[in-house]
Amino acid sequence: MNIELTVFFNNADSGQRDEQTVQLKCHDETLKKLAHICFSEPTQRSLNEFFRRMYDNPTMDGLNTGVLYEELWSIVSRWAFEKLGWYDVTIDVVSASVDGRPLDYCIESIDISQWSLQLAREAGFMYFYN
Repeated sequence: MNIELTVFFNNADSGQRDEQTVQLKCHDETLKKLAHICFSEPTQRSLNEFFRRMYDNPTMDGLNTGVLYEELWSIVSRWAFEKLGWYDVTIDVVSASVDGRPLDYCIESIDISQWSLQLAREAGFMYFYN
């Protein structure tokens, strides 16, 4: 399964923003099933479960993380800290597609901030912003 995320990097110190596309590959069957549910029933709950399975960090220490956590952390932390030179960074996932098919979360009742990420540069991990 190919996952493409369009993300906004937000610099907390300066207010600057940077848009990037992140591409990930996944073979996790549970994540595939969750993606299928999101296509048929794009609700806050189904999308939250999809994103949590993908990159959650519930203990906020980089342990017991989602199936694509390490891969996503590697990509976004390198971009935010090395390429942009930022320190405090929030990442909003503004669109996502699975195998070229967009997930529809432009529905008015969907709160995309539920799966925004905060990068902790010194600690070396990321976690859900909310």
